[in-house]
Amino acid sequence: MAETLTAADKEAIKDELVRELNRKIESIGLQLARIGPTLTAANGQIYQDSMNKSMQELRDQMQYVQTAQFRSFDPQEPIADGALVKARFEPSGLPATETWTLLVPGLSQRRLVYKGREIDVGAGTFGYGGSLLGLRAGESSHVYGDGRSIPDYNVEVLEVL
Repeated sequence: MAETLTAADKEAIKDELVRELNRKIESIGLQLARIGPTLTAANGQIYQDSMNKSMQELRDQMQYVQTAQFRSFDPQEPIADGALVKARFEPSGLPATETWTLLVPGLSQRRLVYKGREIDVGAGTFGYGGSLLGLRAGESSHVYGDGRSIPDYNVEVLEVL
């Protein structure tokens, strides 16, 4: 069974996120070293440039995360960047799910496992994370989807750390 999360867990989640970003950088580097030499000169340069850009973006994200400070939130304080939030999402016509999300600006959306729980980590400016900004523990909101791939959904904030 998964352990309960507390505000103190944010630093450990941050550390795990840095390790995950570093693993991704190393993986891309290994892929570049393995595949790059098999490509033609022109394709090899395009591939190398693309992989180097991806690794630099991940390094930038890792540097940002390493220096970020995640303060504790009062349960009745509006959700903002740095909050660790447990919320129930109920997309129209689908079963509800409870999700932990750590809102980190400047970070592309990713998921990691910590204390037996999946934690969505990323910017609160898009997706489900964006629908949490400004809400408080115990509040709910209806969010309209895009009419194509993202359905309308209800979100209820269960905890804010």
